[in-house]
Amino acid sequence: MARKTKIMGFSLPPEIYQEIENLLKTSHKTKSEFMRQVIESYLSVAQKTLVQSPKNKLDIDQSDANKILKLYYQLIGNHQKDTIVVGLGIIIKEGKVLIGQRKEKDPYVKELTWVFPGGKFDSLNFEEELTAKIKEETWLSVYVNQLIHARLIPDSP
Repeated sequence: MARKTKIMGFSLPPEIYQEIENLLKTSHKTKSEFMRQVIESYLSVAQKTLVQSPKNKLDIDQSDANKILKLYYQLIGNHQKDTIVVGLGIIIKEGKVLIGQRKEKDPYVKELTWVFPGGKFDSLNFEEELTAKIKEETWLSVYVNQLIHARLIPDSP
């Protein structure tokens, strides 16, 4: 039986995680139910905000992760924080996955010696940016089959 819902993961600062844990104790909901309600509330407010500003009007299709990311990017763009858009490609051919060897050690993960092709994007055109990065790093011409996961850093406005 196919799963009707999609799974999503994200990180939270410890203080926000603790606030959510405290709210969960009084809400009588599971974490999944609680987070779905938070996301639904966020999307509801975001849609109202966009409707008030016609130049930023964006029709949200729940199945289109790219539109959701663009909406999030627009909303946090109003804050004075740098936002870094990063992407990577998982290249699979004949059942094998392309993994590269790092030229330098990762400053945060000491034993990390491998890397997937990709990097920092200058725009939110994920397919164009990713295919260009992969071509630059590997000389391979690829196409994007599916956006699997996306994350904007910093995580919160």
